[in-house]
Amino acid sequence: MWPVVSRSFLVPSYWDDFPDVMDVAFRCPFEDKFFDSLMAAPNDDIFAIKVYVGNYTTDDIKWHIEGSKLQITGIQTHQTKYGNDKSEFSREFDLPSNVLKDTLRHYVTSDGILVIEGKKRIDVRYPFQDNSDKNHFEIVVDVQGFSQNEIQVNLHQKNLVIEGSHSTDKKTGKTGKLQTKSFKRVVTIPVDVDESTLELVRDKEQYLVVKAKRNQKQALAGPKRLSISQG
Repeated sequence: MWPVVSRSFLVPSYWDDFPDVMDVAFRCPFEDKFFDSLMAAPNDDIFAIKVYVGNYTTDDIKWHIEGSKLQITGIQTHQTKYGNDKSEFSREFDLPSNVLKDTLRHYVTSDGILVIEGKKRIDVRYPFQDNSDKNHFEIVVDVQGFSQNEIQVNLHQKNLVIEGSHSTDKKTGKTGKLQTKSFKRVVTIPVDVDESTLELVRDKEQYLVVKAKRNQKQALAGPKRLSISQG
């Protein structure tokens, strides 16, 4: 969208001073670089856009958020001997869902670059978590990228073995390459865990949750003494 330049009052001598008027008009960002200078900062922690806005100042720029859109407007008014010159522009950009909206701020640099920046929410994935307490045994394993059929869980005595394997055919031109990724994790179950209550759940965030009840009396009971019969 081209910035709009309007004149509220013109006098007959307007054309006599045409160069002066054109100088005022072209202080707004007509150049193609106004539209082409959009840049995203290569930073996982910070969201930023940069747009050339010419002589617009920080106070001339306003922005607000509508849903997932960042809407930017700029309005600039100049008083001349002919009246008021007004230039304005508006732009709209997609706002990523992980941007913390209350951290967004804007400013215009000395070379006419509008910068709008804010912090991103960093989603940290932990490969393994132990959330056990005195009453419950619970471990969480990251299985993102593996389907349910590609994951195997086996119990060998007190060892819980969790394995995953995923293969992908990647074709490049006429050749094909098989890519495989896998993981294996072995967890020793505490002696007071009731194995009959073991429950495995794959949640919507692609974590495998393994949980069971604990019985401290069973752990404190110690080894069971066996009687010997006479042969």
